[in-house]
Amino acid sequence: MWLLSIAAVSLLYFTPHVINGYWNSSPLAQAAKPLLPAPEAALPGMEATRSGAAEKVSPQELSVSTGEKTRQRKLLSTWLSRRYRIAGDAGTLLVGAAYDAANNYQMAPLLILSVMCIKSRLNPYAESETGARGLIQVATKNPGAATGGQKQSKDPLDPVDNIRLGAKLLKEEILATGSVQAGLKNYLDGAGEYAKMLVEHSKLKAMLAQ
Repeated sequence: MWLLSIAAVSLLYFTPHVINGYWNSSPLAQAAKPLLPAPEAALPGMEATRSGAAEKVSPQELSVSTGEKTRQRKLLSTWLSRRYRIAGDAGTLLVGAAYDAANNYQMAPLLILSVMCIKSRLNPYAESETGARGLIQVATKNPGAATGGQKQSKDPLDPVDNIRLGAKLLKEEILATGSVQAGLKNYLDGAGEYAKMLVEHSKLKAMLAQ
């Protein structure tokens, strides 16, 4: 009998995983285990910060074939016309102008369209309390204010001219601040408009991805 006892003790001694198995499954071990901390909940807005939604808006965002761009323009024109209750031809004109301006200033078309939607809801005659006018709300209260002190030759209420000038000013803000995010915050009226623009931008991207 004593030989069997020695053999059993030796087996447990030389096979520690057996001991660990018995211990881990025992009630004492469960009670002795330290409680693991719960995963840290993401703070409000942390998802956008980690993904860098605004920072990742780049001129290559819609760098696709001509056929795909044509398809995207049609989708955007139809979607925006319905959402903001404007004529289909007007939607086609505004989307085309946004794409042209984006190409001229090496920006993402969806970025320009998102800013237009938030600033004016695609109303070419919109005017703010500070005198900013048109689709993308160009400040024209002071002569030459929107053109760096030069005499303005464009009509701020003409949709195409307004989009071109607004895109130019937005690009200048981006270059001056060093990032898309900071440039947008400077161009838009505070954090509220900036947050709305991000939401609009996400909706446009999601619609095109369908």
